[in-house]
Amino acid sequence: MKKISRRELLRRSATFGAAGLGLVVLGAGCGGEEGPNCNDTSGLTPQQSSTRSSLGYVANSPHGAQKNCTNCNFFTAGSANECGACTLVPGPIAGEAYCNSWAAKA
Repeated sequence: MKKISRRELLRRSATFGAAGLGLVVLGAGCGGEEGPNCNDTSGLTPQQSSTRSSLGYVANSPHGAQKNCTNCNFFTAGSANECGACTLVPGPIAGEAYCNSWAAKA
């Protein structure tokens, strides 16, 4: 078995470590997440969070596809990999979400 110097061991470790990190970073963009996090309300004021709660916003509609934000009159869909918006509920809105103010699209 061939001996390697400490310097060569460190060089190889750095090379393989960087390659491994690169694979992790590349892999994160390949199905690591299914879409945007529309439940992140960290940017909302306390009043906006209160409005969101008082309207009964939930991330997944208890009515399924029959009544959800996607088919609500107040919802505007976002671009690909972006949350939508609502004229009544502040903050990011998921298409599969629901609130008590749901109204069918006209």
